[in-house]
Amino acid sequence: MKPIFTVAVIVSVLIASGIFMAGDFSVARVGVPQPESASGLAPRAAASDRTVTLQVDNMYCASCPYIIMRSLAAVPGVKNVSVSFRNKTALVTFDSARTNVTALTDATFNMGYPSEI
Repeated sequence: MKPIFTVAVIVSVLIASGIFMAGDFSVARVGVPQPESASGLAPRAAASDRTVTLQVDNMYCASCPYIIMRSLAAVPGVKNVSVSFRNKTALVTFDSARTNVTALTDATFNMGYPSEI
């Protein structure tokens, strides 16, 4: 197989599997589905939930958002992660009683992607 054809096949498979979307290369959100209440609405976030946007450096390829998402999702207390290749950001919702921003930035840094709020 020619290298360009191989890359095209890999990118097509990744797009089809939903790992990233063409254009923005946003990684799908990862998290625990919220149960619905009797009213049919999702319950409110816990008082200790916090959402931050991290500016992430060194994102140069389509695999980078997936690696960043997986590293952040592995931090105990992280509930939801959304990574944007275009904006070079990660939106993270986490339980502030279980983790903190330092743990999140350490997780990305350890994978080679320094980040900050």
